[in-house]
Amino acid sequence: MRRFVGATALLALFSAAASGCTGGSPEPTPVDDGPTESTSASASPSPTPTRTSSPASESPQARAVRRYVDLINQAQGTGDVSALRSASSEECQGCKTIADSIAQIYARGGSYKGNHQLQISALEPVTDTKPPAFTVLLNTKPYELVPSSGAKPTPRNDGKIVLRITVASQGERWVVTELRNES
Repeated sequence: MRRFVGATALLALFSAAASGCTGGSPEPTPVDDGPTESTSASASPSPTPTRTSSPASESPQARAVRRYVDLINQAQGTGDVSALRSASSEECQGCKTIADSIAQIYARGGSYKGNHQLQISALEPVTDTKPPAFTVLLNTKPYELVPSSGAKPTPRNDGKIVLRITVASQGERWVVTELRNES
């Protein structure tokens, strides 16, 4: 398996959220998912959050994974992690780590500057898993992380992150129940 390494704050978050899994999942097949503008407004000077488009034939579970990535982007742009937390189960430790880290940065007066948006370049279902799981390849672009008010911005390089995201039905909707870094 080819390993992807990205020197981004999110990769560090995903690494902390996951227990260093580097399973033998095959590399996901790329899909056409160019960004479109989101309907949510950003109070940050960061770029407008993007939404990864999903094919009309995509499963509700795959759409839930795309939505979760959109919510990470939104939370990084605004500091509001409430929708991100709502889209995951309480048991998802990786999800909690990501939301807590974003909230802590903003609580200290920090922010993300530049194009911090995650872009899904591939979303592939993992076969024979219950509940459903997906291998997700995310691309990042260079941006700056301001860890607290008055702190010097820290440059972050572009990179690739490979995640395994598991979803489960909660009533009428799908939520993320596990998020693991497989980079």
